[in-house]
Amino acid sequence: MDFVWPAALWGFLPWLALGAWLLRGRRAKVRVAFLTLWRQATPPLPGRRRLRSPPWPVLLLWLAAGAALLALAQPRVPAGQAVANHWTVVLSRDPWLAARRQGKQLEYTLLLRQADQWLGPQVGRITLMPAPQKVIQCSRSQWLEQADNWTPVATGAAEATRRAVLQALAESDRPVLLVGNRAIDLRDPRLFVLAQARLLENVGIDYFAAVASPLGQAMVRLLNHSDRKNALLTLSDGQTPTSLTVDLPPRGQSRDYFVDLPRLGPWLEAHITPDDDFAADNRAWISRRGRSAVAVAAGALSPPLQKMVAVWNRLRADPASGLRVMVASDLADHPAEEPMVLMPPATQPLQAPLRIAAHPITEHIDWQNVERDGWAAPSPPSGFSPLVSDAAGRTLLAIRSEPARQVWIGLQSAELFNSSDWVLLFSQAMQWIGGPSARWLSEDAAAISGAWKTVSAAPPEGSAQQGWWPGLYENGQGQWLAVGRRWDDAPPSIDLVPAAPPMRQHWRELTVPLLWLALAAGGLAAWGFIRKSPSLTARASV
Repeated sequence: MDFVWPAALWGFLPWLALGAWLLRGRRAKVRVAFLTLWRQATPPLPGRRRLRSPPWPVLLLWLAAGAALLALAQPRVPAGQAVANHWTVVLSRDPWLAARRQGKQLEYTLLLRQADQWLGPQVGRITLMPAPQKVIQCSRSQWLEQADNWTPVATGAAEATRRAVLQALAESDRPVLLVGNRAIDLRDPRLFVLAQARLLENVGIDYFAAVASPLGQAMVRLLNHSDRKNALLTLSDGQTPTSLTVDLPPRGQSRDYFVDLPRLGPWLEAHITPDDDFAADNRAWISRRGRSAVAVAAGALSPPLQKMVAVWNRLRADPASGLRVMVASDLADHPAEEPMVLMPPATQPLQAPLRIAAHPITEHIDWQNVERDGWAAPSPPSGFSPLVSDAAGRTLLAIRSEPARQVWIGLQSAELFNSSDWVLLFSQAMQWIGGPSARWLSEDAAAISGAWKTVSAAPPEGSAQQGWWPGLYENGQGQWLAVGRRWDDAPPSIDLVPAAPPMRQHWRELTVPLLWLALAAGGLAAWGFIRKSPSLTARASV
């Protein structure tokens, strides 16, 4: 026999003392009228003390008190050994569990089936703790169905799993089973770890970004964990795809690939084929950050300038930014307080060589094209600082910041207008006037809130609905948000299966039967007192 609260047994000391006092025999005291009448010639025999049972109602009352004291100690007796009936199962949400084995079932699904077999049929109740997610109480027959609703998270899976295990160990004395793909640095006799991971054949997008200046270009970093030698890389903004076959680095290494893009929309997607064991990193998205001004044509413009205004507004401008830059040929027809690009007619041949000041507008341009057939315009208005001038001292390119940022382009050149340098010159001028150039990046998964709706996302299906998974999101107001991968590297190969579930000692509780016994004995004692007391009997009869 075992006692949950053995300290209550100290209450038996006064109970035993009371019992000894009740069993101690005494002569009955009798009241008489006059003691002399009871005297005898022979001396009375001395009285003997002996144990004598008290009246049975008193004995029952004493036994009822003893049963109540014993119930207070919560006694129990062994009832055999068996596997614990109630377990807590912590489910890791590591994204690498979304890998497919031989292109079929998820690693996570196979791991769940193995955990179900390991637990065995003796387990009746399971508390599920997907980390991080709410706690789910379920029966043995329901737990696999509930666990199949698992979705991975793109960030913080390892730390969330550790916190969930610590919480499970602290909240109850139940055994805890961790189902995942990594070992954990926690030691507890109630913790059992079922972890499996294998070497994957995987080529993934490790990083993705793009810039608009000096030319539209994307950078994609591929990480190779396979024996493949090449892959097909495709970039698209939803309208204009660009595809190329790239040579992959050796297994375990990464390589950066730079791709020139004819168009940069509000978002970009990168995709690699063929598919491999882990499809979640075969696609990546980036969205535009920063706002590019809209070019507004004011008055008659030269054909090269008209073309650049149209190209800029189609490929680079962000109408939602609210920024406007006037593009004109003459400052006199427009307010001087507005941001502006001015390009008056050029009427005089320039003289080489050119003097060029270092500035973001003059970078990456081959000015020798201008020297060969360039023409110069009259001098710019007052307040402009020259950036490019010819040998005769005539200003060809100038800027000023007050009363607003403005760029004055006082040159014309057929070779310049027919080359990419003209695109660079106009783009860099617009970016200097409108502020920092737009960049295309991805955000962390924590940026997702209820206002963003999924447009496209990496597999497995349903993960993006949780707001914790790489994909492209839109908020209904024309704004796009790309979420990138932030997860840890693939786990090392591991096959950790604990021994059979431990046997636990089961007990049969005696508290309730003892309380019923005390109640029955007390009731009988009360009935006996009523029967033996004349006053109570008479009062009852009246």
